Amino acid sequence: GDIIFANVTFYAVGSPGTSTILKLDVITLKDTSIKDIPVSVSDGTLGIKEDGGIASSPTPALSSQPSPTPLPAGGGEEKATPITSIFACFAFISAFIIIILMVKIRGAKRG
Repeated sequence: GDIIFANVTFYAVGSPGTSTILKLDVITLKDTSIKDIPVSVSDGTLGIKEDGGIASSPTPALSSQPSPTPLPAGGGEEKATPITSIFACFAFISAFIIIILMVKIRGAKRG
């Protein structure tokens, strides 16, 4: 089923009427058995409205209802979670946010 991996809050930096493209790439997504999980990514835009509010392109609604997870074979013993993949995802998201902020700061200094 659908899950929410992260909620990210963006703070607008820039002039009213400006916008930026949000491009997300998933390098790898694996389950606890380290098998690939099929993934679909929806890119979008984030903009500052003329009145100073934030405008974003519509994104599909995700279900916040958890779906039942079957116990693995072998009496419920779970395999280790691939922590390195999780940290890699957080590192990518952090780097993406830093790059956006750097671009916005440079644009603000020029303007």
